[in-house]
This record gives sequence, C-alpha cells and structure tokens, in this order.
Amino acid sequence: MTLKLQYRCTEGERKEAKKLQEYDFYGRGSRWRGRLVLGALLAIAAFGYALRFQREVAPEHKPWFVGLCAVIFLAIVIFKRITRQKIEDDAQLEISEREVTMGAGEGKTVIQWSGFSQCLESPNLFVLVNRSKTVLFTVPKRVFSDEAAMDWFRAQANQPKGAAGSIPVEELLPGRFVSSNGIALTLRLKLRDYLNRNFTSWRMRGICLGLLVLSAGITFLMPSPPDPVNSPLKTFLIMAPTMLGMTVAVTAFISISYWLAERKHLIAQQLVVNDAGIEFVAQDSTGRLPWSTYKYYLENRWSFFMWQPQGSLWLMLPKRDFASASDLTQFRALLETKLKRSRWFYL
Repeated sequence: MTLKLQYRCTEGERKEAKKLQEYDFYGRGSRWRGRLVLGALLAIAAFGYALRFQREVAPEHKPWFVGLCAVIFLAIVIFKRITRQKIEDDAQLEISEREVTMGAGEGKTVIQWSGFSQCLESPNLFVLVNRSKTVLFTVPKRVFSDEAAMDWFRAQANQPKGAAGSIPVEELLPGRFVSSNGIALTLRLKLRDYLNRNFTSWRMRGICLGLLVLSAGITFLMPSPPDPVNSPLKTFLIMAPTMLGMTVAVTAFISISYWLAERKHLIAQQLVVNDAGIEFVAQDSTGRLPWSTYKYYLENRWSFFMWQPQGSLWLMLPKRDFASASDLTQFRALLETKLKRSRWFYL
C-alpha cells in the first residue's frame, strides 16, 4: 500500500506539535504530567527571580529595572515575528511500508522508517521525530481520507526500528545517486562545528548583546546614590568584562550540551554539490535540495553557512570536508551565482 498526502500545516498545528514534543520530553508521554513539570519549573524560576529582585534591587531602581526588561522582551517578540516563517509550500508525502518520501517545491527527501526515533500522536496530529529529536515532521489527521488510512499510517510509524533495513553501505557513494558530476564531500559534524555555529549565529550574539544592554541600562539609567564611590561609566567598565566572559562561557556550555545530546545520532552523509543543487545520502535517508531551498550564505574561517530565513532551514558545510582547494573555489563560485551573500546568519 502507498499513501499520498498533500497539505499545508497551520501555525496552530505547528505550535501543537512543539507542545506535544515538550509534553513527551518532560512528562514521558503524559500531557498532564508534562504540564505539571513545566509549571513547576516555571514557578521555581519565577520565585527565584522574584526573590533576587526583592533582595538585590533597591526600591527606587525597581521601576527602571522592570521597564528595561519589558523593552527587551518586546524587542525579542518583534524580532521573532519578523523572522518567523511567512511562506510555506504545500507538503507532499508519499508513504510506503519502507519509507516516507517528502517533497516541497523542487526538493525531495526520502527517509526510511528507521530514520525516525518515534511517532507522537494527539487527537489532531501525528508528529514524526527524527533520530536526534531536533526536527518535527507534522502530519495533521485532517488530511487522511478515513480511519483505516490513519490506522495503517499508525502501524507503519510504530513498527520496530529494525523492520525496514538501512541503505547498504555500497550505496553510500556519490556516483550512485547524483545525476551529474559535482563537488563530492562527506559531512559529519563535530564539537568544533557546534561551537562555530553558535558563535557565528547572531541569535546567540543578540542574547549576549541584550545582556550587555541590560547591564548598561541598569548602570546608566538608574539613579545614582549620593556621593558614589565609582562613576556609572567606571562601574559599567568593571561589569562588562565579567558579563562578556559569562556569555562566552554560556555559549560554549550550550554548544557542548547540544553536541553531547546529539553526537550518537551524528551519522556521516555523502553529499554532491553541483549546478542543480545538493544531493545527499545517509544511512536512512536520501534527498535532493535545489538551490532555491536557501536564500543566503555566509563564509567564515572554518565553514560555509546556507539558510532560508522564511523557513528556518539552514546547512553548515565545514571547509575541512572539501577534498581540495579547487573544490573550495568551485563551491564559492556556485554560492556567488546561486545565493545572496550575507553577514547576518542568525539561525
């Protein structure tokens, strides 16, 4: 049996899928347990901040502190609204007993059932989760023709992971799946790449800048006590190196945490880049991504980044994975002709 589906997820369905994953992570599948754990964590954090606010912020400084926090929160909300996905192609799924073929526009990805870690389910959705639990594939129940189709999909999604075999090793060769010659490379991310990505992304830099702005606002805008020992500028210059060191340490900690959580799922991928786009094959998946999948690119000392801000799609290719300097030169030429150069990678 082969099941074909075509649909477009709503904003509400995407949010529901994300909440479903949160409930599964914090509540181990129980929605009420997940809500209880999330509520408890939020209450503990709120109590801790309220206690510090009461003890450490002088009464005359509290309105300034609250106002500054409100401005930063509003800026974050506006930024997320500007950068969130605005355009989405219809998702096209072809589902068989062995694999799921996903198409959107000119792109195509084939993932075997063994490539998914689990299938989450709510009254309205099926949510397929990839191995590293970082990508959600949302399938609304409204798109199924009848209950029998949903039962069949559920049976395939929950089959034992060894039921559908992986792609044989001999097929993990670029020449087996590309339609023309191109730049061949083997991609496997390492800890250094996680550090590179987070220190390059302006999302993380923006958090660090926000903390510095918050510190500056507290220092310069709040009324000074009579006869201060240090001027506001001197106080800020004392605080700035400490805040900078803390943000660097937090960024490194986040990068290492993500790498530790995902490293056992970081399997090698064979890629070929040519004039048509990027074709890839891994242990449980194959696919073709046209250049229109991405819009911008950035090059730093260690890697290339490509991304599409409207769909939050991104790809990082470390320079060490290229076989030669001529391949790097050829890849740069493709980027210059196919994508727009940018300095503002923020995903």
